[in-house]
Amino acid sequence: MKWSKKFLDIYEKPYSSFSDELFEKVKANVERINSQPNPIATIAIITYNDETRLLSCIWSLSENKSKYPFEIIGINNRSKDNSEEVFKRAGVPCYFEERKGCSAARQCGLDNAKGKYCLSIDSDTIYPPDYVENVVNAFEKTNPVAVNMSYNYIYYSKKDKFKYSIYYFFRNIFNRLVSIKRPELAVRGFVFNINTELGRKVGYRINIIRGEDGSMARGLLNYGKIKFVRNNKLKPLSRTTIFEQSLIRKIFSELKNIKRYIKRPKKIIDQESNIIKDLYND
Repeated sequence: MKWSKKFLDIYEKPYSSFSDELFEKVKANVERINSQPNPIATIAIITYNDETRLLSCIWSLSENKSKYPFEIIGINNRSKDNSEEVFKRAGVPCYFEERKGCSAARQCGLDNAKGKYCLSIDSDTIYPPDYVENVVNAFEKTNPVAVNMSYNYIYYSKKDKFKYSIYYFFRNIFNRLVSIKRPELAVRGFVFNINTELGRKVGYRINIIRGEDGSMARGLLNYGKIKFVRNNKLKPLSRTTIFEQSLIRKIFSELKNIKRYIKRPKKIIDQESNIIKDLYND
């Protein structure tokens, strides 16, 4: 993918290797974007100790081309590394979220969004140059409560690429089937974009470790439909640990739980291991 090469070239490189020249280039892009009045969309980048990947993410978003005005903001979720410094040097307005967990970070981005639509972004993901345009187009054309985009994974070897192509095939079929009866289980936080006003009414569950995207989606379904965009040619690329697992075991694990993907339970029961018991202390 030609669009992603330069962003991947610095992906996971040490913070000390990033040049002042690159930071100035990204900063100029961000300042130009954020100088637009009345943004229709807010890009809210959340990060936690991700200094080696954050700049790739910001750079990719700063080169988005769109007829719609938008803004870029950052949320530092208690990082102890140079993540906040990356935001500052790249010219991204940064908010500090002291409550731990990506749920709280996404809520912080939503609370501070100026745009009609809030595009929640993970710092370990890079985004194609037409991402904002495609997301806002989907909102404007059909007026859904949320838009979920297709995505790909970053792979590091031919073996990973082979395993990924198989997994990707089954994952797409699976997500299409799941989105019919239980669309809240088919969304992914880093490509899940929501109507800001409705999102604030629902709110993210900040006391859970995982599933904040599905919880938000479940609440939004009370107000309308979720739009799944599957035909975007250029897809965001995200880090994954899927290739560290047995591919066959992963597929059979999903099939084993097929019932929960088809029928929505009357009551959601939280697993004890998924509850954040103390939001302010590690």
